Amino acid sequence: MATEESTSVQTISNESINIKHMTLEKGQKRQYNRKTKSEDKAKELMDKLIEQQELARIKSEQDEFDAQKKEVEEQEFTRHIMEDIDQKKLKEQEQQEQQIEMDQFLEKLIPIAVQMKEETVSKTIMERV
Repeated sequence: MATEESTSVQTISNESINIKHMTLEKGQKRQYNRKTKSEDKAKELMDKLIEQQELARIKSEQDEFDAQKKEVEEQEFTRHIMEDIDQKKLKEQEQQEQQIEMDQFLEKLIPIAVQMKEETVSKTIMERV
């Protein structure tokens, strides 16, 4: 802090001159903070605790992400299985329809074949040629 004082000084010429002068006061001395070992250890423990919490948070987020990913994969797998089952059912249905058509064709063809055979048997050898 500074204090101001005013004094009157007589000069050689007997003139009075007012002189102001300032006195500087010294403030508090600078204090140095020394860290103790316990403060260092406490800081290390706090850092470790923060790091562990961060790692735990990251691990829980990773586990959640993995669970979601696994669920999506299971849904995809189930969807593929259902599509395969549907395709197999459709294929079996088409085969059944083809078999029904073949059976109907044979039902119509057999009487014709039987009739042709009977005609051939009933004809004489000369008529066949």
